[in-house]
Amino acid sequence: MSFQLRSEECILSEIFPKRRCIYCFQEKPIEEFSLEHIWPDALGGALCGDFFKTREVCEKCNNVCGLFVDGAFIKSWFVQMEIANQSYQFLNPSKPTAVPLHYLGVEPSLPTEEGEICERWQGPAGERIYHFHLADEERWDTFAGGDTIRRKKKDPGRAYLAFTSSNEYWSLTAALSFKQQFARAKRCVLTEVAIDDPKFAPILPVLFSQGDPADPQQARDKRVLAHALSNNGVHTRIPVQADFDGRFLCKLALGIGHRIFGKRHGESRYGTELRKGLWARNSRERRELRIRGTGMLGDGRATVAQELREFLTWPGAWTICIWNHGDRLAAHVHSPGGTKLSIVIAEELSSYPVIDAADYREGQIYLISLPGESFVGPLALPEVLAHKLGNRVVPILREIEMSRDNMSLLPPKKTSPPAD
Repeated sequence: MSFQLRSEECILSEIFPKRRCIYCFQEKPIEEFSLEHIWPDALGGALCGDFFKTREVCEKCNNVCGLFVDGAFIKSWFVQMEIANQSYQFLNPSKPTAVPLHYLGVEPSLPTEEGEICERWQGPAGERIYHFHLADEERWDTFAGGDTIRRKKKDPGRAYLAFTSSNEYWSLTAALSFKQQFARAKRCVLTEVAIDDPKFAPILPVLFSQGDPADPQQARDKRVLAHALSNNGVHTRIPVQADFDGRFLCKLALGIGHRIFGKRHGESRYGTELRKGLWARNSRERRELRIRGTGMLGDGRATVAQELREFLTWPGAWTICIWNHGDRLAAHVHSPGGTKLSIVIAEELSSYPVIDAADYREGQIYLISLPGESFVGPLALPEVLAHKLGNRVVPILREIEMSRDNMSLLPPKKTSPPAD
């Protein structure tokens, strides 16, 4: 009879099993891991299939990436505009609902209190919205709304809404959107509007609150805004971080790479570069890495042929096309408005013999739409191209088309004056 001595580390690993995080690449106890949406929740990640979800990310990385990687991308001016424009395409003509607002930046000319700033937002029918709150640390300058944690808890601020449309539908849509965006802030409506629909009567005082006449701070804010409202010009400042999407793309490539290739992806040379890019402190450090891709502000060369780009854009949805380019696998992301991003997921595909990279030789596409509540994929790229060209009908794509773009049925935002 023979006995095999087992190390203390081996025994402990069975009692307290560990897992390696694909983002920080550290081994940690399994209980420290949580569900990670590789594609962010705020852009429809919860709708996605299991391919875009993983439990191979530790809670620490999950929280940090959600706030400063996904957050920096989602809260950028560019993506905020995409989110607002996308949502308007799914408005219900028969039922006003809340939609995201357009972010217009900081109003530097308004005489705010010391230590405060005023941010300007715009409603669905051009409503003017002003949000006063304390100035945040510099690292939050490029986040629409500033420090998201501080806004939710310590400093929700004071928000003011001025209507521009006399149409009941748009007034209700704007009021609901205003309440949703500034749920924790002190809200005040600066202009009156008539709502005759009886089903909204119970919530009108909440949606159209005129504020507190005895509040001296509110009285001062109104005096400051009186001049701004009399001026039709918009003079705002929008700080932009040039590489706001760099860490996001590295994270996306790491997540997708792990789902396709498993742990070997993280152990590869290129996987190591992506991980360095995810945690690089600034864009200069990322530029020194051997990472191939282009962000929203890049020219997009050497990614997708120009004639194919329009086919990878789907109005009302974000599209992700995973495509085999010889010995490289890349993800091509197109926004609802047609802005393009791309990132190489893996190089030297021949070093992954257990993976049939031919599955991606023609390209596989996923469509994700949070306001449309839809997730589709994977679809073969030729199938999508045939549908767009009208050569054949893909039922699921036709269904999305029919549920999108009710804008032509919406009431006019401006009411025409009565004829003489």
